[in-house]
Amino acid sequence: MTELAQRQSRMRQRDVADSLGITVQAVSKHFRRLLVEELVTFSGVEYVLTPRGLERLVGYTKFLQAQARKAASCLRMERLWCAIACKPISAGEEVGLVMKNGVICAVSRSSKDAKAFGTAVLETPTGEDVALRDMRGTINLRRGSVTVLTIPSINRGGSRKVDLVKVQKIQMRSNPDRIGVMGTVARAVANKLNFKVDLEFGVTRSAAMAALRGLNVLVLSTGRMTNRVLEEVEKVNIRHSCEIPCMVEDCCRLSSLEQKQRSSRSERYDLDYGPNSKVPLVSPALQSSGLTRPVLRRTNSLTLKRIK
Repeated sequence: MTELAQRQSRMRQRDVADSLGITVQAVSKHFRRLLVEELVTFSGVEYVLTPRGLERLVGYTKFLQAQARKAASCLRMERLWCAIACKPISAGEEVGLVMKNGVICAVSRSSKDAKAFGTAVLETPTGEDVALRDMRGTINLRRGSVTVLTIPSINRGGSRKVDLVKVQKIQMRSNPDRIGVMGTVARAVANKLNFKVDLEFGVTRSAAMAALRGLNVLVLSTGRMTNRVLEEVEKVNIRHSCEIPCMVEDCCRLSSLEQKQRSSRSERYDLDYGPNSKVPLVSPALQSSGLTRPVLRRTNSLTLKRIK
């Protein structure tokens, strides 16, 4: 059932057998029991997890979590969390926890911004990592955003065809916490404008995760690399049940003729796909992967529970 949930609820017996390292016959036997209990359905080719099956799986998961906590308590195991000390901290001192620039920081217990708390294990000076136990409360996260500036590829003129004034205006307006570049042309544009580049490798994942932690990210993307950023942000939104806004701006400097042609295409687009149309606004890759299912819960906070 867990394998079905991880793979968007559709699998064949062979897929489950290969994943779990057991025989197809064993998988078939278990699927027959799941069909009888109406926890899965069979479409003739693939097995699909039913709402009842999903509910049962959630119940199993909660039971296992409770048993794991009980075992940890019996073995006197204690999970430690880490934060950056924003002030000198004494051993055993209770501190408040806030998110600053995407990093969890330990501040004074009386800080008005602190909604989560923990107890320091060791004495820690300012600026160092402090080990914390007995975590509880909620760390509020400021929702970050991702702004993608599409830069023409070298085949379309490269950095020479970029509207540098527009790029600089967007950068000043968005006031990003992090700037990323994707592609050599994008790096050249950043060099021309003296941008401090924070992300250059693994940019799509880094940008999405930085926005998840409340940072505003500006990405200069060469050519068709923009789609990679959009898909990664959408995956993170689904995985973490959140809504990271992602804006795209085309920063190619157009001639008068190109501007007229683009305006004409935009008019046709508006006619074909108006606000009342039902055209899906997700990429074909995400549609085929099954990641466009509805999100059941949305949150902009990180909840910490005491581990007994």
